[in-house]
Amino acid sequence: MNLVIWLAGYLVIGSSYPVIAAGTDVSGVIRDVSGRPISQARVSLMRVDDGPLPKPGGKQTHTLVELETQRTSAAGAFSFPRVSNGRYQLLIARDRNWMIADGLVITQSRDGHIVNHDGFRIDRHLGETPEGAAAIWPMGYRVSPAVEQATFRFATTVQAPRYAGVPMLSGFLAYYAVAAGLPDHATQLLESGYADFIDEPFLETDEFTKLRTDLPRAAPMFANIGAYVMTLIYGYPGIRVGPGDPASWCERPVVMPPGWRSIEIERIWARGTAWSLEARRGAAAANLIPNAGAAGPGPT
Repeated sequence: MNLVIWLAGYLVIGSSYPVIAAGTDVSGVIRDVSGRPISQARVSLMRVDDGPLPKPGGKQTHTLVELETQRTSAAGAFSFPRVSNGRYQLLIARDRNWMIADGLVITQSRDGHIVNHDGFRIDRHLGETPEGAAAIWPMGYRVSPAVEQATFRFATTVQAPRYAGVPMLSGFLAYYAVAAGLPDHATQLLESGYADFIDEPFLETDEFTKLRTDLPRAAPMFANIGAYVMTLIYGYPGIRVGPGDPASWCERPVVMPPGWRSIEIERIWARGTAWSLEARRGAAAANLIPNAGAAGPGPT
């Protein structure tokens, strides 16, 4: 079965669910409306499975099961060799994501740190928000050690004095400081970035720092709690969650604020299995150790 498909935007081919004999090659060429081949289009071979028999007067339902996906060649070609017997549909999409990705530019300053956007100035609205640092951690954007250090240092020394006390990212600031090798700043930012959010007498974590008496009290603010807890579990221990075994997630060096010796968590559930976390100051990496003695299924 050889097809020539003219594609503008997104298109589904084969709405009649044609029957394909066993061993048939399904191949073709994708072209745009001017006849030029489209490379890097996404083509998925979908098997059509019938749903339960309908009630009288009802319509037969179908389920599409994706069997294989490939991208078209520079000539716009695709091929699924020796398809087994059955009914199939081709789902074809002109995937623009790769073009967008190639055109994206991560803006850096002359000093080497990531800045929030083109034309960035610290004195503009929300310029103090540490967006570049947050892209690296916790979002996981991978950069060179030099760029990471420069970005965390900029967040600590330039953005944090203006930002600390604002909800959402203030709880990350102490981690950025210690990861940038600025322990004295980390000590101060543990206070201004989190401790100053705690309201007496019930120790609730507020939305804004208590030093801003002009702002309303709104607690508990779980985004601020979550930011601080994330530094304890993922930040200081250097955990980067990935597709591998949980023991492989300990990718980054362990860093600690002054006076901290270790972080130990007795039980962490990862993929339905219990683990224990041990992160000690100065270690090249933390340890995630299977916790065979833990009971219960735990969440995944």
